[in-house]
Amino acid sequence: MEIRVFGLVLLLVLSVALPAEAQTWRAFKKKHVYLNMNTSSCTQRIKDENINSGRTCKPKNSFIKATDTQVQAVCQKAGTNLGGNLYESNVKFTVVKCIMTNSTPPCEYSGRQSLKYVTVRCEGGFPVIYHSERS
Repeated sequence: MEIRVFGLVLLLVLSVALPAEAQTWRAFKKKHVYLNMNTSSCTQRIKDENINSGRTCKPKNSFIKATDTQVQAVCQKAGTNLGGNLYESNVKFTVVKCIMTNSTPPCEYSGRQSLKYVTVRCEGGFPVIYHSERS
């Protein structure tokens, strides 16, 4: 019985003790990285991931169509430091920008797809904030 209790306590401690960067990276991925995103999926994806908070509709949200590894690499060898913690991708990513079309819940969005360089804020080698994009 003691071993079970110890194992449970250890599991709880390890799950809470994740680095802040990893937790924020996880939130970034949820909001902005989806390899299979398409323009007609904006409303459903934003709903499924609970990207809107409460009764407020987020005016826009961008999704990078890439793997986690490709996006994380922007903070390392695949990005150029723009100063401070801002990094711009060295290659263009396919980005689906979802724009709000109905501001009262249930929120609705339409999407546009384009190739863009993306700029992210990095902490501990992980993207944590989607800053901007440019052609």
